[in-house]
Amino acid sequence: RESSGRISMVTISDIARESGVSIATVSRYLSKGPREIVATEKGKEIYEIALRLGYRNMEAMPSSGRFMIVHKDKHFSERVDNAYYFSLRNGIEEEARSNEDSLQFVPLSLLDKEIDGIDGAVIIGNYRQSDQDRILSLLKTDNVVFLGKLGFPSNVHDTVTYDVETCVMLCMDALRKKGNRSVLFVDGKDTVDIQLVYQKITSVIGYTRQYPEIEFKGNIECDGFGSGAGYNAMKEYLANGGDIPDAVFTATDPLAIGVRKALSEKGMYHGKDYSLVSMNGDDSVKWLEPSVVSVCFDSKEMGSEAIRLLHERMANPLRKHRCVYFAPYMTEGGSIVDRR
Repeated sequence: RESSGRISMVTISDIARESGVSIATVSRYLSKGPREIVATEKGKEIYEIALRLGYRNMEAMPSSGRFMIVHKDKHFSERVDNAYYFSLRNGIEEEARSNEDSLQFVPLSLLDKEIDGIDGAVIIGNYRQSDQDRILSLLKTDNVVFLGKLGFPSNVHDTVTYDVETCVMLCMDALRKKGNRSVLFVDGKDTVDIQLVYQKITSVIGYTRQYPEIEFKGNIECDGFGSGAGYNAMKEYLANGGDIPDAVFTATDPLAIGVRKALSEKGMYHGKDYSLVSMNGDDSVKWLEPSVVSVCFDSKEMGSEAIRLLHERMANPLRKHRCVYFAPYMTEGGSIVDRR
């Protein structure tokens, strides 16, 4: 507003006067996000008046988007083994609902023709370079976010992922600080050409070099990342005379479930005979007895952030690309033996 050649700031009192409500009511509404403000007729009226008057820091209503979510065929086929992907999806859907976005989840096997009419896409997981190139060529949009991808061209597209090295460090720290001095690592086989620097085994070996009092007892490669793969690989390891050291560290929570089952069949129990730590922070390992200590990187929030990044890019296509990490943390549990 302008008076006597000077620009005056719009206040809550101005908005209250025009909307016919109290200052306290206006303040209560404007403390919320745009979608929450317009949830009621009065809130919508206050929101529109505030925007029209040019109230400071007033956010415009984000426009809805039409987004495609590309995923692997088995990502949503089994809830225990794929809890991580279901959590990503939960975050995606929750954020999309708040923006009134429309979503289309498409498995890789059905992505067979060029796609028009979308505002952006989220690509979940790791892919071979040839598959990645094909996906990008079919999408026909530059508004793309990679979600949960390791080994990424962060200067080409937005990425939401987790810091592998920090996650591994948290697990190894938890073992070392309770006196565990030898560790066996269990992971799935890499089938998508992830660069060595982003592989978990690289960080595990790097940690044992930094702390030579920790003996690295080797790496079991499983045929997959699920509970069945962990069970079968550990059974084979034991059948071939493999020993269980102070601690077993699994790259995913489902692997931990399978490993635990195979060892319990041999009369060995986590939290008593050996320590067990894992990664993902899935609910499934919280219900084991004792619950498994796992590093969590907030996969639900990762999914929400992917949708937020798409909206930012829709609003500002020239914005520099970002790689977003969420700070990981350890869940509580009784699966680490105190050997001090």
